[in-house]
Amino acid sequence: MSENQFVTADAQFGMAKILRPFDGYDNVYQGLSAGGFAINLSEGGVPLDSNAGKPGYDPNLVRGVPVPLGSRIVLWLPCFGVSAKAMYRYNYHIIWRMRTLFDFRTSRVNYHLPRQAAGPRDTTPVTGGDRVVIPACVNPALYNSVNPGTPLGVSDLEAYPELIIPSNNPATGTFLTPQGVNGVVQQGIADPATVPSANDPWWLYYETQAAGDEMILGVTRNLPLPANWNFLPGGNDNSMHEFFASSDVAGVFAFAGSAP
Repeated sequence: MSENQFVTADAQFGMAKILRPFDGYDNVYQGLSAGGFAINLSEGGVPLDSNAGKPGYDPNLVRGVPVPLGSRIVLWLPCFGVSAKAMYRYNYHIIWRMRTLFDFRTSRVNYHLPRQAAGPRDTTPVTGGDRVVIPACVNPALYNSVNPGTPLGVSDLEAYPELIIPSNNPATGTFLTPQGVNGVVQQGIADPATVPSANDPWWLYYETQAAGDEMILGVTRNLPLPANWNFLPGGNDNSMHEFFASSDVAGVFAFAGSAP
């Protein structure tokens, strides 16, 4: 007679995808509203969907990150805290997109909408045309209202678009080695001889569940004034610019998988 054994499930995650802005983003966004124009962080900084401009697709369709619907998504979000400018609040937001059977037949991408017919035609002069259906939704933050105390016994669950706002570089304190010198926690991201915080953690952890076939991760800033993007030396957003310029591995790390 065999004994019952407790078997645990192992966590299964894929390799990291490094999400970065496209090359030259600082020139394109410079001087525009930091709250109104979001910077898309995509794998390798590729700005547009692989089908953008093809029949049925808008020429400006932004790129998403393919994810398995329902999977656990782990994000390492950089804090851009390489200078005093880190006090400025950056807002990450997640958009989910669904792809269709037409997308699968065209590009062999994951899809969960069994539709091949086009949606309403885009009649914009020059760039318009037939459009494949690609719906999008935003990640929500949910709030329960207080018990209304009515005979109906109903409590509201309100949904708001969710913004993820890292406050600053993670505060860890300084580690010391037995020789009494500063211990190194992080390396290979920036030059510690020129960036004082290069050996400290630069990321904060966030976890969510994939609600689509693709994830779009955007970042905005709406505090403090002035409200426009400024990546120049001494500008509000120079710390962001310096972070992405420090290394080709400096970006958001995105992992998709499952865990018990």
